[in-house]
Amino acid sequence: MNLLPMLKEHCARYPAMTTQDCVKLLYQAVLGPSHLGRNGIPQPSYIANEMSKAKKRDLPLSESIGNGLCRLHLDSLQCQLLPETIHGLFMETARKHKGTLEQLQEQLALWAKNPSPFSKEDAEKEIGQLEASSYAPVSHSEVYHQVYDPHYRLIQEKLLAYVPLLAAIDQRMQSGQRTLLAIDGRCASGKSTLGQLLSDIYSCPLIHMDDFFLPFPRKTPERLAEPGGNVDRERFHEEVILPYQAAQPLSYGVYDCSVGAITRKNTVEQAPLMIVEGSYSLHPLYQDAYDLKVFLSCDPELQSQRIMERNGPELHRRFVEAWIPMEEQYFSTFSISKQCDFIIYSDN
Repeated sequence: MNLLPMLKEHCARYPAMTTQDCVKLLYQAVLGPSHLGRNGIPQPSYIANEMSKAKKRDLPLSESIGNGLCRLHLDSLQCQLLPETIHGLFMETARKHKGTLEQLQEQLALWAKNPSPFSKEDAEKEIGQLEASSYAPVSHSEVYHQVYDPHYRLIQEKLLAYVPLLAAIDQRMQSGQRTLLAIDGRCASGKSTLGQLLSDIYSCPLIHMDDFFLPFPRKTPERLAEPGGNVDRERFHEEVILPYQAAQPLSYGVYDCSVGAITRKNTVEQAPLMIVEGSYSLHPLYQDAYDLKVFLSCDPELQSQRIMERNGPELHRRFVEAWIPMEEQYFSTFSISKQCDFIIYSDN
């Protein structure tokens, strides 16, 4: 990791930056939202207040600071997210980003050797002040505040791929529309990850298509030859789609592949947003029931690598020889991706 090229880009873009702002940038890029736990967790109401005071400007939505992080500009004209959603992205970043004090010290030492356009003496002085504070969180300089009036939150850059989807959800939430959202797509493309992220951000129910695999007695050659035939789509339609449409609680069986049977029941109350994730969730039998439809994809080589790392050689072989071809037949037969509101490539 070498953050100096990124730091020099920022110095050129923001000529009023001081050594304090340089240290802040390195601090953020390495440690991320590290002030959590020291100054308390910033609540959505704080973000809402900041957004109300910030003037909308023609800024890029985000700005990379290196190390997989970016600044999400709250005052960008493109920032159409609710404060609660931005807070959720920020908290996800705080949970997932891992940086160490040793890494920060390494980056500061690299910068001190070549702090242009600043002098080495000024850089070393700034670093000394940070060390004296026991590496407490750093603020922007007064000059930076006066010239650039920054309003942003740190998030992982990979979360930017979901911003258009989040904006669509927020728009429906603001208008009071009930929303049933489906996440379909290729195995190992990140369906479960996105589903859990949305469930965390919106505190909403998450239903897994894995709970609806077809029982062994019904896995006839004729049924498995059907596109999407290895899922109990009839039970899913009866236990999830129909109760949802009737605005009633959902009570559905959870299928356990290890024993080949339904082992328990899940009861889910109705909520403003409900999410279904998993392959075959957009089968034509119930596709029209969804308000938002998402298709996730990824490069085949990356898909294979993820499956190998996640499932091991034996299951990897079964994915390649059986399950992936079945998925692809389903995708192509019903043109699943073409029916979706959003197509997201998890490798980009």
